[in-house]
Amino acid sequence: MNVEDEYFLAIENRDTAIMQRDERIKEQDKQIADQGKQIADQGKQIAEQSDIIISSAKLMKESGMALEQIATITRLPIDTLTKL
Repeated sequence: MNVEDEYFLAIENRDTAIMQRDERIKEQDKQIADQGKQIADQGKQIAEQSDIIISSAKLMKESGMALEQIATITRLPIDTLTKL
């Protein structure tokens, strides 16, 4: 192998390594985007569950249930329940 072939082989190897690295980065970016979407979905679900718990607590309070019992069931602080 002559010097010119060795030079071009080194460039090819470098280019191949860069392309492989770029592919790994692209895959990681996709995974991060997917994780971001999952986190956003989980946040939405948590907000919906929180709304359901608060609505349930309001109904329990309106029906005359003791705040301590509502707090035990919903795990909401009594301070929060008194503000409902």
